[in-house]
Amino acid sequence: MQAFWGVSCRAMLGVWAVVVVLMGCGSDSTPATGTQAPQGAAVSKDAITSLAEPGYTVWRGAWPGTRDSLTLHLTAAKSGTDSRATAFGYAAIVRTDGEPISVTVRRLTADSLVLEEAREPQAGSVAPDALWRLVLRNGVLTGTRSGQTVSLRTEPMSAGRTSFSVDFYADSVSAVPSRAESPHASFEQLLLLPTSGPAALRAQVVQILSGDSAGGPARVAPATTAAEIWAKFRREERAGYATMIAEAIADGTDPAEGGLFLNYEQQLSTQILDNTPDVLALAVFRYVYSGGAHGMESTELVSFDARTGRRFTYRDVFFPTAKAGLEAALTAAVRRKFGIDPASALNDSDALLQVDKLPVTQNVALTSGGVYFLYHPYEIAAYAAGEIGLFLPFRELRGLLRPGLPAADAAAL
Repeated sequence: MQAFWGVSCRAMLGVWAVVVVLMGCGSDSTPATGTQAPQGAAVSKDAITSLAEPGYTVWRGAWPGTRDSLTLHLTAAKSGTDSRATAFGYAAIVRTDGEPISVTVRRLTADSLVLEEAREPQAGSVAPDALWRLVLRNGVLTGTRSGQTVSLRTEPMSAGRTSFSVDFYADSVSAVPSRAESPHASFEQLLLLPTSGPAALRAQVVQILSGDSAGGPARVAPATTAAEIWAKFRREERAGYATMIAEAIADGTDPAEGGLFLNYEQQLSTQILDNTPDVLALAVFRYVYSGGAHGMESTELVSFDARTGRRFTYRDVFFPTAKAGLEAALTAAVRRKFGIDPASALNDSDALLQVDKLPVTQNVALTSGGVYFLYHPYEIAAYAAGEIGLFLPFRELRGLLRPGLPAADAAAL
């Protein structure tokens, strides 16, 4: 199963992540030991000597076989102890028109990177995925995409993009610590916090990741750092799991015999979709498993004016009268994505969709070249289809967009 931006099947972190598309995983992973130390002040890097060191980097080059530009947003982090740490990553590839391309980080070492670009299944067929095989040499990423040569150079954050710190945390707790096979809970966070840009932007990202609302209890100081966000998250999740076990005992369940139904996972990761001097678009991925056949994931899209810190919601981007036009544009986009014939119903037996009319989701992100729409599992397709993203370039949104948006082509307004 694919979700949004992806990495390894270690738990669920490790997809986007960008971004990239996430690979769904089972919930029987071995509990981690203790709390994963933060990655430290691993901020966006300009001089690159190792791809595996925690941090966020931006790479630029040409799309293989064309003159079109591409931007690779790469986030690296490490899990485990210092002596046995494993590197993992999230990546987003953005083409000239501002569309985020779903890729999964399949391999990340100090000097090599393998990305898998997911191809959407067409009606009645499965297209092969495209592999990017890249090697770091003298500060340049070179290699191939499905046999075609590609070369990418890092772009300094001084070019006006927002820089980020990168911190990964993990913890686990057993329902019955004295038993090795005890049900357990595991918690993970991959936190990317802006280290540049307007104060309003930085504050809003912290608020989104910490779950703090402007009207929260005055007695609780809001989190302001990655360590504080993690401490709040860990404290709340441990307390919640303790309540879950207490309720099971009250119902007559032996926690040691509870099996999968007393296992619990809670994960959060931050992934970058697009990052220009004008626009910042992020994906906040959450995964929860609380027993049963599978967990549930959801990705919240958020975007900002990188110059002022203003956040763009659906209502900030589109006129109230835009619904009909968006329905038509999104329907055409989903037909292209899945190869559905115009004469066929969207929920034709050969298609993955389970709706006969595509609703307009308000889970959107403004990018440098258009708007990205993301549908959650079950919203328009079966759970196995994962989250489904659709991109509409500005040229297809003429007359639907509010004026004054950064990076929007005037012809589209």
